[in-house]
Amino acid sequence: MAAILMLSYNLYPLIAMAICCTVLVLILKAYYVYSSKSKIKKYQGEIAKSHARILRLEMANEALQKKIDELEGRVTPTNKMRIA
Repeated sequence: MAAILMLSYNLYPLIAMAICCTVLVLILKAYYVYSSKSKIKKYQGEIAKSHARILRLEMANEALQKKIDELEGRVTPTNKMRIA
């Protein structure tokens, strides 16, 4: 009986160390998950900003294309000959 008590008493430091390591691993895992999620959110925000910018540029491009078409429509074949 004394041998069993002695053996279990010797295991307490190992059990405590195992619990501490488990807690440390859980904390590190939680930190990794949090940092990954924050990076993903940051990248999603950058993508949204870029997409909005692309849409604004496309709208400006369409407006400029309409203006070019209008100006080209004003130029008649006789005006082209005078220019040339």
